[in-house]
Amino acid sequence: MCIRDRFITGPNQGFVTGKDYYLIGTSFGLSGKGSFDYHTAQQLQNEFNAGGGGPTAVGEPALGERMAAQWANYLGQVTRVNDIIGQMTKTTFFNHHTVGLVGYGVYGTPTFSSFNIAGTMGGGALLDSTITNFPAAAIDTAMHGYALEMLAIQQLTGQNAISATRDLDLANTAGTKIWKGTPANWTSTVRPVVTGYSSNDLNNIDFFTGFGWDVLLPQNAGQTFDGHWTITGYALFCLLYTSRRPYR
Repeated sequence: MCIRDRFITGPNQGFVTGKDYYLIGTSFGLSGKGSFDYHTAQQLQNEFNAGGGGPTAVGEPALGERMAAQWANYLGQVTRVNDIIGQMTKTTFFNHHTVGLVGYGVYGTPTFSSFNIAGTMGGGALLDSTITNFPAAAIDTAMHGYALEMLAIQQLTGQNAISATRDLDLANTAGTKIWKGTPANWTSTVRPVVTGYSSNDLNNIDFFTGFGWDVLLPQNAGQTFDGHWTITGYALFCLLYTSRRPYR
């Protein structure tokens, strides 16, 4: 089976093979805690029925509910975070439809869980008739969005996870310069000085900045985390569409 993200071309497309397990998640409107509670209860019951095994149980009833709980955990927290940001900035952001892939692979110890949120359709509005806080609120909801992908994995697996947000945080902590590439400065100023990124990454950023997007990325790729991660990531966002694309 092949899952393609229409925003990505070349070798970074998401491919799912017979060696991996996956769940295609979809959600309409706002999400609360009920779906997470339901799937978590089903997960624990099915793991018990399968004779235990916890996170390493890969029978479809147990694993399917585990991935469904991970999906529901992410969606519920996105809804709540958007509400908090809205109250702080007098704005509102909401998701009409979200679709994505929850992945799970067993490659020895530890196992591997992942998200690929391929598309979110939503909207936003001002609550005080001024534009002052809207751009910052849009970026804030976006950056929290893919940080919550990482958090949902950590909460359900008990293992550290990574995201573009963590990559930027690690680089900042290490004193690595963080660049904001824009359509005006990406080609002439930023692209020539960043190091360690693949040609596919740079070409991908070329494409988005050519259509008005901005990018945040460390000057040097390859942040080290948790003793066994080497992370390369960047965040793309566009205020014209209040959109974002995380890469990691």
